[in-house]
Amino acid sequence: MVVRAGYFMTVSKISYIVNNKCVINGKRDLVTIIKLPNYPLTEQFGKYNKKFPNFDQELMISKSSGHVQLKYILDQKYLYSPINYKYKTKVSHSTNHALEVFISFFNKNFHGKINSILDVGGNDNYIVNKIAKKKTKKNVIDPVAKKGKDGVIVINKFLENVDLSRDIVQPNVVICRHTLEHIPDPKKFIRKLLNECRDDCRFIFEVPSLERMIETQRFDTIMHQHMSYFSARSLRLLIESCGGKI
Repeated sequence: MVVRAGYFMTVSKISYIVNNKCVINGKRDLVTIIKLPNYPLTEQFGKYNKKFPNFDQELMISKSSGHVQLKYILDQKYLYSPINYKYKTKVSHSTNHALEVFISFFNKNFHGKINSILDVGGNDNYIVNKIAKKKTKKNVIDPVAKKGKDGVIVINKFLENVDLSRDIVQPNVVICRHTLEHIPDPKKFIRKLLNECRDDCRFIFEVPSLERMIETQRFDTIMHQHMSYFSARSLRLLIESCGGKI
């Protein structure tokens, strides 16, 4: 992610909400795992400045569901403004390998014709163009994606502001790679997809692994942009609580 450093220096106050209940089952049984006072925004590049924005943060776990999530949720319009969020999907060898793993997984698990495909958080359209054929109806919903000449319909909005049954050709495939962990209310997010897409629609998600994060001691993967830290169990609980089936 590349940022114009001067932009952050002009920001005086950022709104946030306190996430005091489990985003999966709604219970107020969160316990603090780790406190991160004055935690700076991560994935930012630029000249060092000691006044660079930082915000108190805490990592919480639900005693009932075992789901791990952030306590403080920063304003989404701030985190994902076009001038701020400059991440591109295809940027490095390691990223490209991860993309190929996802594409391989998709090809092994989806067999059939793709009439219309939707990529939520599709970024630079790389994945959707790799998966779908040229004549397939291709849609990307992403507030910071850019429209190109590749025939992909790009909607620069958050999913909550799009009517999937009206604004696009109904997809029979939805892909969502490394987006769900960024969503403040993942339950509302998934329910919207299930309710507004075709009954036979298939959904393919990829999220960072909490188990892997703990195993490799990747403290650096805790960031203000990642609201949720899914384990295999908590992700299954979330999907099934929304009426989905794995």
